[in-house]
Amino acid sequence: MFFVFFSKAAPPILTILLPRVVDPPPNHEPPTDHEPPTDHEPPPDHELPPDHEPPAHESGTEPLTVVPDSGVLAESTARSEQEAVDPPLVVELKPGGSFDFTDSDGDRVRIVYQGRGGRAMVVFTGSSADGSDVASVVIEGVRRSGNLVIESNGSADVGSVEIHGSLSRGRRAAAFGRVEIDGNLGSFSSDLNVRALAVDGVLGEVSTRDRVIAELRAAVFDPLMADVASIRTLVGNGRPRRKGS
Repeated sequence: MFFVFFSKAAPPILTILLPRVVDPPPNHEPPTDHEPPTDHEPPPDHELPPDHEPPAHESGTEPLTVVPDSGVLAESTARSEQEAVDPPLVVELKPGGSFDFTDSDGDRVRIVYQGRGGRAMVVFTGSSADGSDVASVVIEGVRRSGNLVIESNGSADVGSVEIHGSLSRGRRAAAFGRVEIDGNLGSFSSDLNVRALAVDGVLGEVSTRDRVIAELRAAVFDPLMADVASIRTLVGNGRPRRKGS
C-alpha cells in the first residue's frame, strides 16, 4: 500500500510510502514434519505358549461322528460287504452228475445232468447252495442228446436255462433231449432243437429262434413270449411222456 500527497505552495512533490517489512526473529525456524521417536517400536505379535494347541473347531472343520439310526443299517451294510466278499456259488456237473441242496423255501432240490459230453454250469443266488435258489443253468458243449432234470418236493425257482451245442465239422449237434423243472423257470434259450420242455409252474420267455421245440408243457405260459421257429405240441399243463411210458 502507498499514499500520494500534493503541496499547494511548492511544486508538487511525489512522496511514496512503502509498507514496512517485518523480518522474523533470527532464532525462529519453521516447524518440520512430526516424526515419532526413533526408539519407538510396535508391540510384537501375540504368540501362544509352545504347549498350547487350538481346539479342533478353530481349524475350520469339526470332527464328524456317525451314529447308525438302528441295527437295520448296520445289518444291511454288513450284508452288502459280505456279498461283495463272497461271490455266488458255481457248481459244475459232468454227464451223469447230480447235486442236492435245500432252497430258500426249505424245499429239497436235486439237479441231474445226463448226456454225452458237455457240462452243466449251475450258478446259485448265494455263496452257499443251501438257502439259495438257482440263478442260472448253462449247458455247454453238447455233442449228442442230453437231459436236464430239476426235481423238488416243493417248487424250485430257476432264473434261466441256456443250452449251447458244440461244433463238429462245422455242424452243431442235432438236438437236445428233455428239460424238466419242478417249479418256475424265468427264461429258456437254446441253439439246438429240443425234444421236450416241461415246467410245472410259470414259464417266462422262450427263445430258440430258428430251432424247433417238439413238445412244450407249462402250467402258466404266454405263447407271445416265445421266439421259436416251431412248437409242434403246446400243452397247458403236465410233463412230457418219457420213453416206454
